Amino acid sequence: MLRSFGPFRFKKKLSPEQRRLQSILREADAARDLGDWALAARGYSDYVEARPDAAGIWVQLGNMLKESALYDAAREAYEKAFALEPDNADTALMAGHLMKKMRDYDAAETFYRRALELAPDSRDAFRELGALGVFPAPTGSARMPDAAASLLIDLSDVFKFLKDHATVSGIQRVQLAMTENLLRTGHAGLKVSYLDEGSRAYYLVDTSLILELCDVLRGHGADHGRLKALLQTAETSAEPYRPVAGDTVFVAGAFWMLPDAHGIYAGLKQRGVHIGVYIYDIIPITHPEFCAPALVANFTRCLFHFLTLADFIFTISDYSGEELVRVFQDRVPQLAPVSTARLAHEMPAAPDRKHASDAVNALLDTPYVLFVSTLEARKNHMYLFRAWQRLMKKHPAEDLPDLVFVGRPGWRIDDTLEAFEDTGFLSGKLRIMNGISDSDLALLYSHARFTVFPSHAEGWGLPIGESLAFGTPCVASNSTSMPEVAGDFVDYIDPDNIAAGTDLFETLIFEEGALAERRDRIAKEFKAVLWRDVAQDLLNNMTAHIARLNETGPLPGPGAAAVLPAGLGYGFENSLAITDLDAIQALAAADFAFDETWYWDDHQIKWLVGRSARFNVRCREAGADEEPAESARYIPFQLDIVRTKDASASFEIEFHNGSVFLGRFRLTSGQSSVYLTVPLDPETGVASFEMRLTGEVPRDSRLRPVGIGVSSLSTGSPVREASFSHFNRIKADAGALKKS
Repeated sequence: MLRSFGPFRFKKKLSPEQRRLQSILREADAARDLGDWALAARGYSDYVEARPDAAGIWVQLGNMLKESALYDAAREAYEKAFALEPDNADTALMAGHLMKKMRDYDAAETFYRRALELAPDSRDAFRELGALGVFPAPTGSARMPDAAASLLIDLSDVFKFLKDHATVSGIQRVQLAMTENLLRTGHAGLKVSYLDEGSRAYYLVDTSLILELCDVLRGHGADHGRLKALLQTAETSAEPYRPVAGDTVFVAGAFWMLPDAHGIYAGLKQRGVHIGVYIYDIIPITHPEFCAPALVANFTRCLFHFLTLADFIFTISDYSGEELVRVFQDRVPQLAPVSTARLAHEMPAAPDRKHASDAVNALLDTPYVLFVSTLEARKNHMYLFRAWQRLMKKHPAEDLPDLVFVGRPGWRIDDTLEAFEDTGFLSGKLRIMNGISDSDLALLYSHARFTVFPSHAEGWGLPIGESLAFGTPCVASNSTSMPEVAGDFVDYIDPDNIAAGTDLFETLIFEEGALAERRDRIAKEFKAVLWRDVAQDLLNNMTAHIARLNETGPLPGPGAAAVLPAGLGYGFENSLAITDLDAIQALAAADFAFDETWYWDDHQIKWLVGRSARFNVRCREAGADEEPAESARYIPFQLDIVRTKDASASFEIEFHNGSVFLGRFRLTSGQSSVYLTVPLDPETGVASFEMRLTGEVPRDSRLRPVGIGVSSLSTGSPVREASFSHFNRIKADAGALKKS
């Protein structure tokens, strides 16, 4: 009887030569995987000697020779591969890497462009071009007509912050809690993104990695090594994405951490992308005495940027929203609608104390009062320090609970820390902890006698609600936003009245039943707001705003041209020393004359990345709202241009207005002023000119082509004739803002 075993094919018998080549290839691959480049190169060389038509092995040979620093030989191998397969994107990418190692960056750019042309979805080619200061449009930007518009949650500052910290601060913690719960709604089109400072492009992050990141941060003793590895995985696997008209970018965090990114967001706005922003507070403006002057200047300038760009604005409290409108309603034309999206009270549940760190576990059996906050003057740590000094004069130290401060040292805290040290940290009654995990913090909240939050000014007051969520009574300041957090469940103090606060603390510590009564009411009546509810409400409100924008169109924003008063100069260099609100507003307006190809250095000089840039400016008379008179035909400009310190490169700067050549300029060293008379477009009233660098443009330490910076920009009053005589007026009128 015959049995059928189904169809099968006989395996072709290999010839001895084929078996020899297979063995060579296996050994070469094994050597490559072990990092033995020389041995692998010999194997691949033997293989292509026998099989010269194997294009892929020529590429592997080139890779091994490149790693062995045999660059000329590597180039020959890649040339062989190109001859066999001229349209292979991987070969172009590898050749780009070789040119980069050989420091021929122009050639590297050519190969990377070719790789991206052949493989438009190549993340590696896109990133490499970005690293070289080339900003191609990502291909992941097309959307099918019936596909949902994307709602991008922008976590740019989270990615930047976590590269240097193992735990998150208040703003980053809020963003991650919000994002995690937004993702769990399952909303179609919701994506997580970040803005990469190098490539100046948006990237979409795998949402599962964001959820894992949240799990790591709330775990027991977050491992910074694991955290960094997770961030690296998120970044390397991220997909470049170019938001398109109808998409929405929601900037949910510390937008001032990317101060030179306004040009990128302005570009999104011009493409029809909606911009939403979450504002936590404007304390650097309303309470500048509690902030470093540089923070006041940087925060205020970036806030002007985003208020100009925003289509909708959320604030975390009514107080923050009211202050925002009060300060900016008359300063920002067509200020976007401002609504409140309050924060939650929730934190992850306290784990079993066996999971606590040693430092926290040692504390849990000791009576203590807890203050969770960054250590800085605004948070008012000295209030509690002085109150405890008063209590220690009236009561034996052993009868008083310890005072525990949890938070990183911040700005203007040296005198406070010195006072702590001078008293031996209140003879050991004061303890300071920082860098603890969320699970440790939860244990501290749940075991505290009560918590205190005596801050002078807040946008919300996250630790107030978190304390009550664990059933722990809280004493908080009665100022700014803090009464909004939990209403009459909290005992309030005047942050400047230490005597009254001391009396309240004494009552809570020594009066029988005082704390028990408060704990009992919290347990029975306080309803903690959960992050899932906050996220759902926020999503509903954003969806309503987006629907309105789809019907009415987005707010105009800065447009394609910066609107500047004529006859003023804008000195950018060292401009973070400026704290006057009017001057900062003027500088923020001038910033929009510079697109995403410019970045700021530590002195706020604007440096051009690449070889060309375009300026579009609409002028009006200083102090007036009128556009230039119809008879005006030209706008005079003065640019103070700085050259990089690399004196070896030889290049020139050309200026053009469309096909009209405006002039050529050679900057040999230092700083020079360039004067231009630029024609006005008779229909739009915009003066436009293009700056082009020709010749050998030097590259900076990050390999980007950076030849010039602009330290100041001045505009003259519109004129009828092209003449250089009006520049005397520019210099005379520029003193209001321009650095002398």
